[in-house]
Amino acid sequence: MAEKRKLLYFTNNDYGRDVEMLLPVLYFAERFLNCEVLTTLTPNIYEIHRQKPDCVVVANTIGAWLHFHIAREATRAGIPVFALVSEGNYATDQSFNYWGYNTDKKLFEKYHCCWSNRTRDFLRKDLPEYAERIVLCGGVGFDRYRLYQFEARSAFLERHGVDASAFKKIIGYAGWGFGKLAHPRGRGEFLDYFTGGEDSLQWIETQRLEMLSILRKSVEAHPETLFILKKHPTETVAAEPGADANEIAALRDYPNVLYLVEGNLHDIISVVDLWWVYDSTTAIEADMMGKQTLFIVPDSNFPRSGVHEGFPAAKNFEEVELMYATFFDEGSLPGYTSELLQHRRERIVTDTIGFADGYNHIRAAHYLEKTLQAPTPKKSGLPSIKYFFVFWILQMLVPLYRKRVFERIPWLRTKLWVFEKYTLSGIPKLKKRYTPYLDKFYETEKIEARYQSGRLYSDLFKTSNSR
Repeated sequence: MAEKRKLLYFTNNDYGRDVEMLLPVLYFAERFLNCEVLTTLTPNIYEIHRQKPDCVVVANTIGAWLHFHIAREATRAGIPVFALVSEGNYATDQSFNYWGYNTDKKLFEKYHCCWSNRTRDFLRKDLPEYAERIVLCGGVGFDRYRLYQFEARSAFLERHGVDASAFKKIIGYAGWGFGKLAHPRGRGEFLDYFTGGEDSLQWIETQRLEMLSILRKSVEAHPETLFILKKHPTETVAAEPGADANEIAALRDYPNVLYLVEGNLHDIISVVDLWWVYDSTTAIEADMMGKQTLFIVPDSNFPRSGVHEGFPAAKNFEEVELMYATFFDEGSLPGYTSELLQHRRERIVTDTIGFADGYNHIRAAHYLEKTLQAPTPKKSGLPSIKYFFVFWILQMLVPLYRKRVFERIPWLRTKLWVFEKYTLSGIPKLKKRYTPYLDKFYETEKIEARYQSGRLYSDLFKTSNSR
């Protein structure tokens, strides 16, 4: 039997969006591509030189400085990089900085995996030198809404200390990220995204206060309804925690509010009756799980990607109240099941996540396999001394970690997340939880037989437009 190929997977967390994206791809690689997966925390860049893997895997190469440095160091070491795209539903009018933290503005990954034909075609036109490497895989993280079963409502509420008998109605809300205004890095991201300069920050603050007002009035008007308010995962960063100056934290002390900083969105969506957003692709996720979404936008003058076009919307508390009453009286939001909105949602799926068939992780795995089959470039460059010292300092400090002690040391205070996440203990638990669903999907869809016969990928990429 051929020797297993080693994948070195870097992650900065053991739960959440990025982990959920890559887990099925990595499991497919283990089961069908004869791969062994080693997992390490993102600061351990020196592991590239210690482990000498066949491929380095990251969720994306642009979303954080460490991801960018991992991809660049692997390339310097002659090791191919495989990456997905975390935020793949972006505007293609040049307003979105698709390089992110990749200040070199080079593709380090062998293939750039786009969510949709819309973004793939845009990038191929904008980056013709990389056209052959820019491919369509679909939004991999959305597969789980077709493949997995999620936590029951009673179990979820019990886990969060909520009396399930106290609330017969549950509304969930996905935080937008207004809290980025609370720290310099977040404000910088807004300035990069919006074109209005400093005035745009004031506009965002106005929107934050409007949303807070609408949500507060709704919470107060319906004490019999539980409102699960989920903070946006990228709103604050470990090094600049700031305050919870978002549109929902001020409501956390209401008896009918469950404010969540962490947790998987799919578990939250699965237990709600109705989903609310300011602007979010989670509306698609909710729809895939059979849950309706209401967009609440006080000012529609916002550079959107188009997801909102398939869903009912409200701009003030009075309109939200009308939507609330209609949904709980009639079982549906106004117009939600109309042929027009259904057709729009089908188009939105194509334009945003590409496919909603549960196969996106296999499409991505196809390009992981091609990455592994590509000729290995000549290795060059010595290991960075900085990465060497960071790795070994962490090896010494992790066993000594005591939060009360480390948080008193200035240069460690902003790095507590490294020590708390270092073992990545949640990943094996997630894998154990999801593997049975993946196995069932592979059995039902006859994946093994189709892979062995060579039909699997050809079935998924039937036309050149899907490549």
